[in-house]
Formats: sequence, structure tokens, C-alpha cells
Amino acid sequence: APAPEAQAQAPKAVSKAAQAAADRRAAKAAKAAPAAQAPAQAPEGAQAKPKGRPAGKAVVSRKALMEAAAEGVVPSPPDFSAATHKPHRKRLAEVIALVEAGDLEGLRANSVQPISSSRVALCRYRDAAIVALEARRKG
Repeated sequence: APAPEAQAQAPKAVSKAAQAAADRRAAKAAKAAPAAQAPAQAPEGAQAKPKGRPAGKAVVSRKALMEAAAEGVVPSPPDFSAATHKPHRKRLAEVIALVEAGDLEGLRANSVQPISSSRVALCRYRDAAIVALEARRKG
């Protein structure tokens, strides 16, 4: 059996190692803290980029969009000018062309699935356009 002195020293050795690790973490955090607290400054003459929706861009609920479409109002296409939407601009152009041509069969055959924010907007536009074009044909 280990001597009682060895058992008493073992926890102290672990404590010292744990303390040394804690000291290193604290020192590292202290070095990083001033950089994290200091606000990033833009170069002189640069303006801060506004956050949120651009001015003049109204938020239209799906319900309001579909109600207007039911009255035959074709919605305006979504704004895909942001870099996020770049891979989907071709799909949007195809749907816009189908809407402008009034091609209901082409719109129904469009197989875009709402699996990203860009595609959700595209599907929302396509679905509302289908409802609007059908309403125009009926009445």
C-alpha cells in the first residue's frame, strides 16, 4: 500500500498542474480581452454599412402576398442582388421569364425545392405567380 505521505502529495501535484493550466488560460484570456473589448474602427472616410433591410423594402407576409395573388395581382420578383443569392439568379431569371410569358404549365413544372432562404423566396414568388395567373384566367 502506498505510504500516507505519497497519497497526500499526489493531490497537491495534481492541484499544482491544474493551477498552472488555469494560470496559463487566465493569462491567455487577459491578452485577448483588450483586443476583444476595443471596438474595430473603420478607415477614415469609410461609412458604416447599414444593417437590416434596405430603405423602401417592405416586408410582405405570405398571407398578404397570396391574398393579392388571389385577386390576380402578380407579385414583384424577389431582390436577388445580394451575394448570398448569386447561385440562384439564373433560376430566378427562368421563373421571371415563365411568369412574364404567362406559362402556367412551365411554372408548375418548375422543380425548385425550398431548401435555402434563396429558394424559399423563389418558391414563394413562383407559387404566388401561379395563383395570380390562374385568377386572371378565371376572371
